[in-house]
Formats: sequence, structure tokens, C-alpha cells
Amino acid sequence: MPTYWLTVALNSLIDMFSEKNSIYLIAGYIVFFGGIGGYLLSLVLRQRNLRRDAELLDQISEQLKQDQANNDSEADSK
Repeated sequence: MPTYWLTVALNSLIDMFSEKNSIYLIAGYIVFFGGIGGYLLSLVLRQRNLRRDAELLDQISEQLKQDQANNDSEADSK
């Protein structure tokens, strides 16, 4: 019984790709999955850039805190 459904599915798949417009179906899948892949790549790159920007902001914040502490200690010593 399960082989019957497999045979039907395979025959259906063969019939689908034997038609003259099957190249458009394949091209559509390529465009669709290429678009999804491009979108996922864009999300990964954006997340990486956000992490890098957050680290830079943390470094700047720490530097500003150190500069402020140095300025406060110089003001207290005068």
C-alpha cells in the first residue's frame, strides 16, 4: 500500500516536469528560495553589525566613564 502512494507521487512529479512550462516552475522555485536565502543572509549580516555597534558603544561608554572619573579626581585634588 505505501509503495502505491510513492509510485503515484513519483509519476505525478515526472508528469509535472515533463510539461513544456516546467522550466518556469523550476525558475520560480529558484527565485523564491534565492529570495528567502538573500533575506536570511541580510538578517544575519544586520545582526552581526548590531552586535559590533553595541560593543563599540560599550567601549565608548566605558571610555567616557573613565574620562569623567579622571576629571572628577583632578577637580577634587585642586
